[in-house]
Parts: sequence; structure tokens; C-alpha cells
Amino acid sequence: MFGFLSAKGIRDEARAIILKFAETSPPSRNGPNGIFSEEQLNRSLELLYSQVASYALGQRLGIIGRARFAKALQDELLLRGYPAEIASKVVSSATISSLVVPDRS
Repeated sequence: MFGFLSAKGIRDEARAIILKFAETSPPSRNGPNGIFSEEQLNRSLELLYSQVASYALGQRLGIIGRARFAKALQDELLLRGYPAEIASKVVSSATISSLVVPDRS
């Protein structure tokens, strides 16, 4: 309807993406210092970023849609038991690398 996505649709997509991320890098697999294996985390993040970018571009999310999607991603990470610091860093990185509108010049 009018090209707008529902908040529920955005949350559902964020949930699906974070569930896939949690399969490969669940919060319970933190290392002794509370840090994921670097190699495993990098693979998981690459997949997460590509899924986020694909959704954002495919749905042609505007500024508000991207902000809602980023917030939904962060909420889902927190619900899954990721520490707030990790959730914030993951969402910040996803926002920078995947949700920024490509140069249209």
C-alpha cells in the first residue's frame, strides 16, 4: 500500500536475519574473554551484512525505513541474549556497510 512497509514486516525480516546470525554465532559461544572466534564472527557478519543490504535495497527502504530496520536488528540481537555492546557494534557496522544509500551520481 503506497510503497510503505509495515513495522511488522520490518521486524519479521530483522528477526529472520538475526536468527540466521545466531545459528552461526550464538551468544553462548563467547570465548573465555567474551569474544567470538574472529574467523567465525567474520563469516557470520559477512552473511548478516549481505542479507541486510539485500533486504534494504530490495525493499528500497528510505531513511525512516532504514532506521526502523536498524532498530529492529538491535532489538532482536538483545532479545537473543547478545550483550548490548556487541548488539550496538553489529548494528552500527551493518548500518554503515549495508544500509547507507549508494551514491546515485
